[in-house]
Amino acid sequence: MIVSLLFGLLPNIYSGYYVNLITTVCSICKIRFYITQSSTMTYRWFLTIACIDRYAQSHIAYRVVICVTIIWIVLPIHNLIYRITSGGQCTWLERRRKNNQSQIEDESVRILQVRDYQAIAMLFSILPQHYHG
Repeated sequence: MIVSLLFGLLPNIYSGYYVNLITTVCSICKIRFYITQSSTMTYRWFLTIACIDRYAQSHIAYRVVICVTIIWIVLPIHNLIYRITSGGQCTWLERRRKNNQSQIEDESVRILQVRDYQAIAMLFSILPQHYHG
């Protein structure tokens, strides 16, 4: 938890007096979010494992701690790959094709309209015409 506080709080304090390195240097942006997420989630899982181990009195926490540490070192790697600094912000890299974007939006709008109709039909107990036997 202390590691998460250090990497989450100190850069914000530093940016109050000097240039914000998180929004200007891409590698610092990536490393900060990776370490913050990794340490925070490891802390949460360790706390949960400690509670379960205490309740169960099985003392398997030693082995589980090693597994959880490995898992939370590997899982947030996407922060190292897809984080970028753009427009003065540390944000996600978006990889979308503009040609398919309109098709995706049309499909999502159609799905929402069908869901809305289904919700109204269930609410008022109205069956659609194509469901009548």
